[in-house]
Amino acid sequence: MKKLFWRITMTFWILFGVVVVSFTLTFYLNYEKIYSQKLLEIDRDVNKIGTQIDMNIGSYERLLKTEEYKLLTLTEENLKIMESLSDEERNHLFKEGVFIETDSVYESAYLSAVESVNNLLSKNRDLYEDDHRILDFKVVPLLNVEVDESLLDDAFESVQGVRVGENVYLLNEEFEEIDTKRSWTVYKFIENEGKFLGYIRLAVRTIGPETYGLNSDQITGMIYYIGGSLYMDEEPPKDLSSKIMSSNFEETSQLLKDNEYYTNRYISSTKNIKIMYYISNKDLTRSILRETISLFEFSTILLTLLFFFASYTLFIVIIRPCYLLIEYVERCGTGDYSMPTRINSSWKASFLMVRNAYLENERLLKVKDNQSQELEFAWQRALIASQAKTLFLAKVSHELKTPLNAIKGYVQLLKLSIEQPKQRKQLEIIEHSSDILLKHVNELLDFSMIEDGKVKLSIAKINVFQMLSTIKELFFVEMANKGIQFIVKTDESIPDELYGDEGRIKQIIINLVSNAIKFTEKGEIKIDVNLDYQNETDAYLSIKVKDTGKGIAPDKLESIFEAFTQENNTISRRFGGTGLGLSISKRLAEAMGGRLTVESVVDEGSMFTLFLPLSKYLTEEQET
Repeated sequence: MKKLFWRITMTFWILFGVVVVSFTLTFYLNYEKIYSQKLLEIDRDVNKIGTQIDMNIGSYERLLKTEEYKLLTLTEENLKIMESLSDEERNHLFKEGVFIETDSVYESAYLSAVESVNNLLSKNRDLYEDDHRILDFKVVPLLNVEVDESLLDDAFESVQGVRVGENVYLLNEEFEEIDTKRSWTVYKFIENEGKFLGYIRLAVRTIGPETYGLNSDQITGMIYYIGGSLYMDEEPPKDLSSKIMSSNFEETSQLLKDNEYYTNRYISSTKNIKIMYYISNKDLTRSILRETISLFEFSTILLTLLFFFASYTLFIVIIRPCYLLIEYVERCGTGDYSMPTRINSSWKASFLMVRNAYLENERLLKVKDNQSQELEFAWQRALIASQAKTLFLAKVSHELKTPLNAIKGYVQLLKLSIEQPKQRKQLEIIEHSSDILLKHVNELLDFSMIEDGKVKLSIAKINVFQMLSTIKELFFVEMANKGIQFIVKTDESIPDELYGDEGRIKQIIINLVSNAIKFTEKGEIKIDVNLDYQNETDAYLSIKVKDTGKGIAPDKLESIFEAFTQENNTISRRFGGTGLGLSISKRLAEAMGGRLTVESVVDEGSMFTLFLPLSKYLTEEQET
């Protein structure tokens, strides 16, 4: 019982372990899922920023071209107006401030157009900042400067700029007019007839995570490379700052990876701009763990509370009383029946049952001791009676065989000296009756020997084919007189020489055939001998005796092998017999290491099967 409750306790902890393992596995799988989702989100956000930068630079190019077109168009219109005026009208407009006075009419028209465009851009500054994050937008005039694109490229490269379009350059520089370092400058040079007339300058906010409302915990560090030049929104890690400042894009990426940083990159295919996001693996893991834990926080607390509640309840309600009950059972075994204190009322009945059971057991043991003595005396008396019965049967059988043999001998002598048919018939009846009586006496003698455990097996060489031929000759006339077909079929693969007790085997087969003849009125009786199995030392035979007689009722199949038992009393009166034949046959089969079985269908016949092992080599006589 103690083992049972110990197993209950261990089963509970095993179940709890399974729950914990399942919970841990689920936590791990969710962690991996969130980790993958986090990386996908980072990749999505970095690509979103890079794509937006590409789109914005395209928008800046279009804005710059639009303003350049407006400026040149307005310059042409101013030039036409000024050329159509007389000098006096032109000077009047100069004094009124409509046009800017210079030595060249074209320059006056151009500078006047620049002032108009800048005034318009200044008025729309808020609109541009909202729509395009433009901090400053203005035209800076330059006059009569020779066009040299290679010199422009070199100049902008020397100040960490990059060409992003035709006469359009992107420069990473601070915008002094506002308190921010997150700005870029886009320059568009205005060209006309081989000379630069100036440039349009566009100061814009850089594209950072907060620009798009992205999670600042997710995007913590951005590095931009404009052309081959480095620009950072924030200070790099202190331990890597000097190395990053002196490394190119690929080197920086590898450097961060080697120092346990996760990186994600975006490379513009058209603008020569590269973006790298980085975050410490520890920070990334910590962030993912926070999300996973927050997801499992409620379930973890609930599971913990449920476990402690279940543990407490199980311990108080079941486990503790069980262990107390086990201890009480052990104490009761030593004769101590005092009840333990602090027992749950629902368990008191169990403790009382244990105590009452032990008290009742003590009473029964006393009764049993008395009964055991009586049973011992009764068993001894029964044993003596059984031995006396066996001795009586053996002695009577031996005493009866002597006069029966004498009667049979004198009957045979009388048959030789008497020739009258009537008297010879009477002698034959006497001889047949003495044969039957001698057979019964032999059965009683065999049964008494079996009961006494003194069956001897005489092991000798057997030729199965000759043995079956002898049995066939023995019953041939009786079968013919009764009109029953007698068939003997023998498996040709049975070895010619086997060793066993031929007399006992013949006795069993003869008993089975005699029974078949007794209960078969028509049809056939068949002996079928087969080799079931053999190895180097033994051969296993199955000897089947099948008849087409009256059959045996299913509820009588087992009882027919009991001593002095037949299927019913009618059979005993009609066919005679002691009811020992099948019992002796079954016990002889078992004594030789085999077994005897029966199958039967009422009114269709019966089949007795003797499964018998025979040796291929001679062994000593056995007593069973």
